[in-house]
Amino acid sequence: MKNSVVILLAFFMVSACSEEEERYTPKRYGDLRVSETFPEKKYQETKNIYGANYSLPQYTTLKLKQQNDSICNYQIDFPERRATLYMTLLKLNGDLQEKIEQSNKITHQHLIKADDFRDTLLLYPEKKVYSQVYNLIGNVASNVQFVCTDSTDNLLRGALYFNVAPNYDSLIPAIDYIKEDIYHLIKTLEWQKSEP
Repeated sequence: MKNSVVILLAFFMVSACSEEEERYTPKRYGDLRVSETFPEKKYQETKNIYGANYSLPQYTTLKLKQQNDSICNYQIDFPERRATLYMTLLKLNGDLQEKIEQSNKITHQHLIKADDFRDTLLLYPEKKVYSQVYNLIGNVASNVQFVCTDSTDNLLRGALYFNVAPNYDSLIPAIDYIKEDIYHLIKTLEWQKSEP
């Protein structure tokens, strides 16, 4: 009798452990809840956004913030990811080096809090698109920043921000997903010819 009770108890313990039961971990307030699926990648062309053409995901919205003769500030919102890509397009006036240094200063402010970073050069000389993408690792406000230029007339700068607490481990899937869109934007970037 004792042996059958032990065997029966062992059987119930093994069967209870072997059942695949979903476990839920509650998220802290402010953490992004990343869904298990992301929308399929589908892009649409944008035309002449202050002198630039490129493709954007269909699940984004573009909002113009400020525009004048030398600068255009706008944002690309990813509403399902609670993320915004802030963009600045500058018209150069022989001041490329100065504008690159200003952009690097902004990026380096985030590097102070980063655990590590990787930079990637994306070069498309046939289209005069020369870019550097910074991937910042750690709990920083902006994990992806980039700068693109044609080296003479235009400079485009972008920085990705999430409207949640900067918890890198939770954000990795969303960061990687949007980073593909940023790389696609740079790959499809074409500068509009300046009017004489």
